[in-house]
Amino acid sequence: MIYGAGKMGQEYIDQIERTGYCQIVAVVDKNYREYHGAAHKVSSPDELRNYHPDYVVVALRSKLHLNEMLENLKQSDIPEQKVVFIGEREQGSSKGAILSTVDSDTVYEKGRTHIAVYTMGGIGDCIIQKNIITTLLAMVPDGKIDIYCSANKSFLDMLYFDAEYIGNIIANLGTRYEKEAKNHDLALQICGTEYMKVDHIEDDRLETSFAKKMHELQRKTDKEYYFRLGNPAAISFLQKIRLGQNCYTGLSYGDIFDIQDCQVDIHLPASSEEKFEKMGLHRYITVNSGNGSCHNDRLVAKSWPIEYFERLLAKIKRIYPQIDIVQVGGPDTHRLQGVDRSFMGESFFMVGQILKHSLLHIDIEGGLVHFATQLGTKCVVLFGPTYQDFFGYPQNINIQAGSCHGCYGLYPDVNQCARNMERPECMYSITPDLVMQAVQGYLERQGLGGMELAGKKENGYE
Repeated sequence: MIYGAGKMGQEYIDQIERTGYCQIVAVVDKNYREYHGAAHKVSSPDELRNYHPDYVVVALRSKLHLNEMLENLKQSDIPEQKVVFIGEREQGSSKGAILSTVDSDTVYEKGRTHIAVYTMGGIGDCIIQKNIITTLLAMVPDGKIDIYCSANKSFLDMLYFDAEYIGNIIANLGTRYEKEAKNHDLALQICGTEYMKVDHIEDDRLETSFAKKMHELQRKTDKEYYFRLGNPAAISFLQKIRLGQNCYTGLSYGDIFDIQDCQVDIHLPASSEEKFEKMGLHRYITVNSGNGSCHNDRLVAKSWPIEYFERLLAKIKRIYPQIDIVQVGGPDTHRLQGVDRSFMGESFFMVGQILKHSLLHIDIEGGLVHFATQLGTKCVVLFGPTYQDFFGYPQNINIQAGSCHGCYGLYPDVNQCARNMERPECMYSITPDLVMQAVQGYLERQGLGGMELAGKKENGYE
């Protein structure tokens, strides 16, 4: 059994497939939903008891989440002597030799430029990276892109559902990108909003000026990539902020990609609009409280306390009793007290419709903020460890408080408070009263006074 379906898990699967060393009875990962349709089925760790492996290989590059995995295995009656953990090797890679070609259902059409893009990061990163992908296609009008991903395939399916320039969206389980990169005329990786890496350029198949630009990009990204291996991600963010760049323009690499703004086109199908109308949602605001937990079960440092969210919702309902509060989020998100309706684990098409028609979205900095903003909905965004100057949208109401914030990426465990505080000062300094002032001020500017609801939202829902 392999525990962990990320990049290292994929490398192990690739080794086993090529060598026939053993049989894989199962692959488990807490983010198993993101690997739907992968070559190997990925199950939830809750199903560990259903398997009786000879060994469990923990696919982690560091010991960061090892204790969490060991505890899950222990609770599933899998003894520690059956657990194999190696971690990141000091020299070389766990991949070994990579096959240059494999049998694949990827579409390689004659007469077109084929580009492979391996995307990494959360759903906010997926949205930001779409600007790179569409800009890349503008440079190669006859091009077609295969997108490989280690997570968030279902979101990418939604994001590109109507994009004719996309060939396939492929869960990269089993290192398919590494195997198939050289089948394409150009292959590159986009790691979150931090950096890119060009892996393959087929000069004979690319227009000369475009190939020249890609070689220039390769020189720049290679230098950045090897610098990043030994340095905190925060250096990359802070350098870009110093240059006046944001999470979109920071991936421009000089004049290689012409990215001037933070606008991304996101389309939702008419069928999801029809389904939304049947939900009976009229005048409402949306809220999202979840962003996962760390390996020690603490909430990620940028989380706002659940009790703060619930105090805020109580204040909103007291002043605006006729505005519904709708909670959105993942299937495991804690349901807040005070919400009128909740849609956790809903399809991304429907989450998009709910966010699109919301009067206001309240959230910590994260993927649903990017989603809502690109759909035209104003957001109240609570910033702590992540950089407001880099990830914030000027059209939103961005809130940070206190003197301790902006430490994201200083340490390998980017999700935990850099000061190791159980109650991170940056987020606990943002009080419910402070957020309520922002919410009330915005709603009043829209003609929605306390206890009275004058005016209508432009979308016409009443």
